[in-house]
Amino acid sequence: MFHRLYIGTDKSVPYDFGVFKMKNNMITIKLPSQVSYIISTLENNNHHAFAVGGCIRDSLMNKIPEDWDICTSATPEQIIKTFRSHSVLKTGIKHGTVTLILDDNSHFEITTFRNDGTYTDSRRPDSVEFVTDIKEDLSRRDFTINAIGYNRQGIVDFFDGIEDINRKTIKCVGEADKRFQEDALRILRALRFSSVLGFEIEKDTSKAIINNKHLLRNIAVERIMIEFTKTLLGDNVDSVINKYFDIFCEFLIPDGISMFFNHLNISKYPKDINIRLSYLFLETSIHPSILKDLKFDNKTIKTVSELVEYHNKKLLPDKANIKQWLNKIGEERLKQHLFLKPDENISGLLDEIIINKECYSIKMLAITGDDLKNSGIVQGVEIGNRLNYLLDKVINGEVPNNKMDLITCP
Repeated sequence: MFHRLYIGTDKSVPYDFGVFKMKNNMITIKLPSQVSYIISTLENNNHHAFAVGGCIRDSLMNKIPEDWDICTSATPEQIIKTFRSHSVLKTGIKHGTVTLILDDNSHFEITTFRNDGTYTDSRRPDSVEFVTDIKEDLSRRDFTINAIGYNRQGIVDFFDGIEDINRKTIKCVGEADKRFQEDALRILRALRFSSVLGFEIEKDTSKAIINNKHLLRNIAVERIMIEFTKTLLGDNVDSVINKYFDIFCEFLIPDGISMFFNHLNISKYPKDINIRLSYLFLETSIHPSILKDLKFDNKTIKTVSELVEYHNKKLLPDKANIKQWLNKIGEERLKQHLFLKPDENISGLLDEIIINKECYSIKMLAITGDDLKNSGIVQGVEIGNRLNYLLDKVINGEVPNNKMDLITCP
């Protein structure tokens, strides 16, 4: 039903890096003990089982997978029966997926081999048919690099996924238009893989992405936000966003209208989503309010909006001005601002202020509201005004930041 993949002397395949190795010309992958236990238990109960998808792709690229997905010829009911001594959650049983909870509280998704029925929402199949052939299951997957299976008997690679990994290519399994029409989120997954892995998108797959971009309007914005964020944080983001900017316009601009822009250099900025989003908006004039529509969290929305708003504000190379900005927006935000608008003089002065713990906020004053109250100088609402007055004096170097001087300050 399946075959082992032999590599021979292909020097493009890494050798014995620890995640996988070659033995007798056959690839062997180090499976976590829990994954080996699950697969062997299913096999010992007369079912076929494989680790599949991203975990195998990452292993073959000498990366440690974040999680492990397992597929099997066993039906959900048979999986539950096989692991009756463990807790099994019926998380996606309609589509053949259950979640096994092992004794150490590790969670593993196990999915029955399946064929997908028709898709009417560009996201999920209306129905699925359980099958017993791993090839049928792998043939419904998105990209060849994700359509690889592995168990102790060897690699299953019917669609040349390993070759595409070696060629650093994103290519759909089967007909690209069909894959994207089934699930439009795959369009953004292709762009994300290209950005994060540094792979090129194969020409037919690329053409299908462009032809089907309008289907992104059918996808939940929460899913779009997740893929978009990961894409922006990839090392190859510039190549992806410059080549496929029209795709991103489908959800970044309300009417999906293309926008003229200069070549973007997002990758020169730190992998901080706030900084990279701010740069994108500053360079393209897309308004940060779109972040709310895309369901970004409130902190990100606030941070990016402030960075865009403050970008053209004057920041002078003197400590008093820098301290005023620190008091207004804080250290983290000011440093993010300087990534977008670098100034060595200001950065140097900022570092001095931080290292020397120079006062720039009320909480850093050597005096408190209680001190003022106990001294009888001010009462009630006047305390806040007095503290702000004293902070201003300290920032401008008119009064030393010590308790006695602040108490006696006129």
